Amino acid sequence: QRIRETPELNWKRLLPYLGLLSLRAHSAALIESVLRYYFKHAQLFIEQCVERTVDVRSAQLNCLGVTNHQLGRTVVLGNRVPDRSGKFRVHVKGLDWERFHEFLPIGPGYRPLGALVRFTLRDPLDYDVCLELRHEDIRELRIGQSNTCHLGWTTWLGREHALGLVMLNRPIH
Repeated sequence: QRIRETPELNWKRLLPYLGLLSLRAHSAALIESVLRYYFKHAQLFIEQCVERTVDVRSAQLNCLGVTNHQLGRTVVLGNRVPDRSGKFRVHVKGLDWERFHEFLPIGPGYRPLGALVRFTLRDPLDYDVCLELRHEDIRELRIGQSNTCHLGWTTWLGREHALGLVMLNRPIH
């Protein structure tokens, strides 16, 4: 039912995985496999336990004279803490120029990627997407109307040393 209600997804493409997707627990390997199959891209993988910074709610901040705060055990200085349990990263590597543009926010694959990741997640985890353009497909930035590059997405300083990586925050929900 949830698949049919998601207009960004072609739910017929997910038929081979419906049995696994109906299970209660979804591993990173399952999500990775579903994404590879759906987007027909073998160089797609998930990096688990990516570091992020989490804001501590004001009600949970440490205060003098409050019980249940033990120095060295439950006390954290500041209002932000590092965390590795709530975020993962989807890496899409080896993309040519056209396929790279598909996964950018202006491309047709961006929203389906976000919808499929959200659909396969059982827990509300944070994630981002790392796109890697093949080195031979990195183009030079040229100023003018015939420029095919997008500043910040498909431009790098020094083509010969560019990695061709773009990090996209969680796709729009």
